[in-house]
Amino acid sequence: MVVVAIMAVVMLTSIPFAKQAMHREALTQAVLDVQEVCDKARERAIIQGSMADLVFNAKDATMSVGGAAPVNSENNPVSSGGPPPSGMTAKLSDQVVIRTLNINGVDCMEMEGARVRFFPNGTCDDMTIILVRTDGREIYELVLEPTTGMVFIESDRMKFRTRL
Repeated sequence: MVVVAIMAVVMLTSIPFAKQAMHREALTQAVLDVQEVCDKARERAIIQGSMADLVFNAKDATMSVGGAAPVNSENNPVSSGGPPPSGMTAKLSDQVVIRTLNINGVDCMEMEGARVRFFPNGTCDDMTIILVRTDGREIYELVLEPTTGMVFIESDRMKFRTRL
């Protein structure tokens, strides 16, 4: 009976650590999902030679990659006669909250379809997204660098580009 009691105490003390590890895993996966979706949109724009869109919906924490219509010399869309090609989609875990979503300096938290454009030359719109665990213990800032289209990840709040 003593051994069973000791095992029960050890198991009960490990529950908070297991719960914290699950939350950390959800945030890490969310960061990887955002990075992967951005990479896919950039790749699509470069390979297809036309603009690609990454569409965020901060309210329901979803994102999707879609192709945009090609543009003419005046930068106006040219209809291709069909729907844009489907792309990758992702939904963030319920354990992760989008705290900030800025695209080209505009707060897009309330927008249903905030778009980040990726161009065939590898450039893109400026984007900053801040992801937080629901318990607030861990936070990441992801910055999409416009001249390279690459995602930079920061976890040190003192180095965040967007001040909280």
